[in-house]
Amino acid sequence: MSEVFELAPTTPSTSPPGSMGRRVAMFSLEIGERVLVAALYYALVERLLANFAHTRNSADLLTLASEGLVVALAIIRKPAKQVSLRAQDWLLAFGASFLPLLLVPAEISPFGPAWIGLALQTTSFVSQLAAKIFLFRNFGIAPALRGVATRGPYAIVRHPMYAAYFIGQLGFLYAFPTLWNAALLAIWSGAQILRIFAEERVLAQSPVYRDYLARVRWRLAPGLF
Repeated sequence: MSEVFELAPTTPSTSPPGSMGRRVAMFSLEIGERVLVAALYYALVERLLANFAHTRNSADLLTLASEGLVVALAIIRKPAKQVSLRAQDWLLAFGASFLPLLLVPAEISPFGPAWIGLALQTTSFVSQLAAKIFLFRNFGIAPALRGVATRGPYAIVRHPMYAAYFIGQLGFLYAFPTLWNAALLAIWSGAQILRIFAEERVLAQSPVYRDYLARVRWRLAPGLF
């Protein structure tokens, strides 16, 4: 989901602080996020459990647990003090967040030994869990002011949760190598990269985040990106 932590108090994309319109928009977006997350997760649960009943592929259960944690954090998170109202920010955030929920497990042989896909997804799940522990109730989907995470995995790369997502989706594709999943994840990868750049353009308006940028150079992988 999202690692957007802090948004500058006043930007052209947000309503004036304290305005009724802003408060109504923020409340509507907060509720809408939760409803959509729950609905898509419910559909994913049905698909994954049905496939697991036939294949006993543990990748189904790891994906289920990973996405379930996202739903839980989205529900218990702290209310945002300010939320970006830019349509493009929300389009990228929702696209990158929810496209994986459209992945389809299949009764098909993996690329190679099944343990490789399992290892990738397990690594992803553990890495996501570590990142989410440091975020906890600061977790969100779209750009919002909730706080800045700088410790733990965030002291190594700026988007450790997204890095874990890439590992996990690679593991899912390894386990269920269909054209649908490959095409979906190709689109998702592009959206996720664009989402990172969009988030950082917004977040860089914050002095706290600019200081963080100066200390943590890499976005996803040290020495690469």
